[in-house]
Amino acid sequence: MKLIELQPRFVRYETRIETYAVANGDHTTWRERGCPTHEVTGPRHYSEFVDSIAEAQGIWFLCPLCFQTNGGDVGTHWCEVTFANRGASDEQGSHGHDGKPTRWDMSGTNFQDLTLTPSIDLVDGCAWHGYITNGEIR
Repeated sequence: MKLIELQPRFVRYETRIETYAVANGDHTTWRERGCPTHEVTGPRHYSEFVDSIAEAQGIWFLCPLCFQTNGGDVGTHWCEVTFANRGASDEQGSHGHDGKPTRWDMSGTNFQDLTLTPSIDLVDGCAWHGYITNGEIR
């Protein structure tokens, strides 16, 4: 399978200091309690799609296993892989089961020749473990 079949998107991470509302107390009774909130000011993390690998800090693509199982994109979740040495902070991008940041070495110029090492082992409840080599999923 080719990476390009999985609707890949290059991504860049951004952190902004913002003021936003946070729910008070137990979320299971939040509506019953009148939806109480309080404002918090602090960092919020964003993933923004970019057009080129030169500005990318990572990539999103549809899960190869689920894509194959589902016969397409309906019901298929997204995978996120953050590139090493591209400036993503520890709070940004992909993380493992232990909450620590996960990073991959990247080479290539576009989706057709992208190579990521080491192998990709998803932590999002899916059993896909594989490789992206020269734009091919295996």
